[in-house]
Amino acid sequence: MFQRIALIQFRIWAAKSNRKPLVLRGARKVGKTTLVNEFGKELDNNIIPIEVKAGHNAKLKSLHIFMDNVNHHTAIRVWSKPFSIDNVVTYSGKEFMLYNIPFYYVSNIEKILALK
Repeated sequence: MFQRIALIQFRIWAAKSNRKPLVLRGARKVGKTTLVNEFGKELDNNIIPIEVKAGHNAKLKSLHIFMDNVNHHTAIRVWSKPFSIDNVVTYSGKEFMLYNIPFYYVSNIEKILALK
């Protein structure tokens, strides 16, 4: 039931011409990645995931799962370290580019992606 309601809300958001970035927050292990993967299928895999991590011991498991289910090769991690770009391989072997962006540089994500 929750998933259907959330997908309806996502569709309403996607239909807006002046939409802003969609932020999905919630507790761990409640199905956020599954929900976004389902919605991503409807949008023809045009969702670029942004993972926000405060700690340094992040395995990015949800990000890897998401990237295995889309056709593009771009993901973003917002963190406390300096800007960098990593070539990452998912657990199942798909390669993608991970843009590591410091917290203070979040407002420039669109500019960074335009350079790729």
